[in-house]
Amino acid sequence: MIKKTDSLKAGLKPLLAKTLENALSHRIAKEFPRIGGPRICKLCAEMILEVVDNHIRSKENVHHGQIVWTAVSVNDRPSTLRLLILAACRYLPI
Repeated sequence: MIKKTDSLKAGLKPLLAKTLENALSHRIAKEFPRIGGPRICKLCAEMILEVVDNHIRSKENVHHGQIVWTAVSVNDRPSTLRLLILAACRYLPI
């Protein structure tokens, strides 16, 4: 029996692989060839996208005339000689 292929699906199938996650995974594999196989590179790409999603505010939360301000979490206690890089930061619209 001959399988009929849908020309529309066949034409769009390569586009499904062109995502930011796949691009990051490919770049990680290219730049760091000893990091591991495709599953490890995909996991690293997912973790990078998770961090990016946590730091980007959607346009619905920021109204006209507001800006996004970096604030340190209330639960993060201040201390001497503590770097802001190590603090838990949040992005708030002001």
